Amino acid sequence: YEKKASFKIKNKGFFSSLILGMAFGAGWSPCIGPILASILFLAGNSTTLFDGIILLLFFSIGLGIPFLLSSDLNLSAGQPSLSRNFYII
Repeated sequence: YEKKASFKIKNKGFFSSLILGMAFGAGWSPCIGPILASILFLAGNSTTLFDGIILLLFFSIGLGIPFLLSSDLNLSAGQPSLSRNFYII
């Protein structure tokens, strides 16, 4: 026995994006907050500026890769969106 909730949103405009972004942020913040705080603490206490920059750079790259991959795997338009718009990035 399985029950599914089905939501049909006809107008996918600004308000829908705002609600989705707020829900994503509310779920994301408790997960990313302590990790970001630790990396900022380590970067602030690093011996050189370069060490801190490297820590934050790798954190940013690791944070962005899943979003870029999920964007590329979005096949709703028939063509991966990242490869189509790669020159913009």
